[in-house]
Amino acid sequence: MVDSNPSEEKLIPAAKSQPEQARPVREIPRPPEVQPESAGEAEPPALEPSKAGVLEKIKQAVRQKDDEQSVAKLTPEEEKEIEEIEDILEDDLKEVYVKLDPQTQQTFRQQGEETAKEIVGLLHRVKIKTRAIIKLIVKWLRIIPGISSFFIVKEAKIKTDKIIEMHEQEHAKKETDNHN
Repeated sequence: MVDSNPSEEKLIPAAKSQPEQARPVREIPRPPEVQPESAGEAEPPALEPSKAGVLEKIKQAVRQKDDEQSVAKLTPEEEKEIEEIEDILEDDLKEVYVKLDPQTQQTFRQQGEETAKEIVGLLHRVKIKTRAIIKLIVKWLRIIPGISSFFIVKEAKIKTDKIIEMHEQEHAKKETDNHN
């Protein structure tokens, strides 16, 4: 008699000549610093003070080299644009800046310069991300103690609009110069 259901297949057991033998598993011990001490988070091993100092010196040298290279890569047009952005950033903040203590003034000035450089980098991309510019300016303005977040966001948006407008005017000017 023929099976009426063709989807059912007959299973034929495979012929085994020898039963499978379990192979012994060899455990490889982990080095002590890799094994976590508890089920919680494992802390990385602490560096010796001499190694930590050397590591910090290397990091500072790399940062300094990067800073020197970034300064050397700026074209005169970019330097001019950075200065214009710095002027926009410092608008309406001279009174606040004078009231800051000298250490905060220095931090505020340095962060403002770095922010201006980062904004120039964002402006030279194909798509300008205004939210990223606003975030940079808000981060910079938060250095000032005692200013409300409403004021910070408002100022960041105003300054971003001015920066975008300045950039668009320069871009339009370059295009008209190129067409002539």
